Amino acid sequence: MNVRFVLASASPARLKTLRSAGVEPEVIVSGVDEDDITAESPGELARLLATLKARAVVANLTEHATVLGCDSVLEIDGVAYGKPGTPEASRERLRFMRGRSGVLHTGHCLFDTASKQELRELENPPTLGQQRMHRLRGSLRTNRSAAGFVVAGGFGGVVLDPG
Repeated sequence: MNVRFVLASASPARLKTLRSAGVEPEVIVSGVDEDDITAESPGELARLLATLKARAVVANLTEHATVLGCDSVLEIDGVAYGKPGTPEASRERLRFMRGRSGVLHTGHCLFDTASKQELRELENPPTLGQQRMHRLRGSLRTNRSAAGFVVAGGFGGVVLDPG
């Protein structure tokens, strides 16, 4: 029995990661407006956004599927930063980050429509490496970055030192 697997994300990096693992998901973008969502902490925000994305897609499905919602939130000095939206905004954020470190919180929500079971997880990388500005330029030019600069399939879980 083949189960329909849906990725509730527009992230090319997440799609690439799944494909690299041998999974070919159907992509359905949730349409969740991330700007209006708040939570007690950046980590909880990542998990909440992932859950809302999965639930939004599930609400529009009529057939059995397993839906994966994901979101990443960058935390710097206790403040949550989502996607900057433009390469220039990414550059500004990199300048702001100079000399600082951050944590990339990644939330996942896996929802099975047949059983109505939902599994929510939050990943907080314990040890993070550093990345230099010149290695980020390609990501900034293509605006493929999640949470500002970090791409799940490329630089996932990175603390940036753009100095």
